[in-house]
Amino acid sequence: MKTAAVVLGIVGGVLDALLALFIMVFGGVVASALLNAGIPVGAGITGSVLTAAFVIAGFVILLVAVLGIVGGAVARKKPTLGGILMLVAGGLNLFGGWPGFIIGALLIAGGILALVAANEAKKAAPPAPAA
Repeated sequence: MKTAAVVLGIVGGVLDALLALFIMVFGGVVASALLNAGIPVGAGITGSVLTAAFVIAGFVILLVAVLGIVGGAVARKKPTLGGILMLVAGGLNLFGGWPGFIIGALLIAGGILALVAANEAKKAAPPAPAA
């Protein structure tokens, strides 16, 4: 189970990083095109503000991706910590629309598997000798 948790955490984190880069680049290009075309984008929102919003959102998603990758990488040695990190990253991804739901599901599944593996490791450990 630890291997599956590691794979799900790293794959989810990498997909999240790709999503972040896509949002930063594509969102910035679209906002810039709207600004250059003179198309109003909303109540007093300019293209440069929209571009900044996409870039900031991309950086936030990139931080969540790092959290998922670290959780996946740590899950083999410290499954409880890795599971918690992946669950947090997966939960934050649920706010990202349908790509976030898919990536969040991967990270949440990895987090659950890591926590189950940690629980099984505790049950399988021999009891400590009485002093």
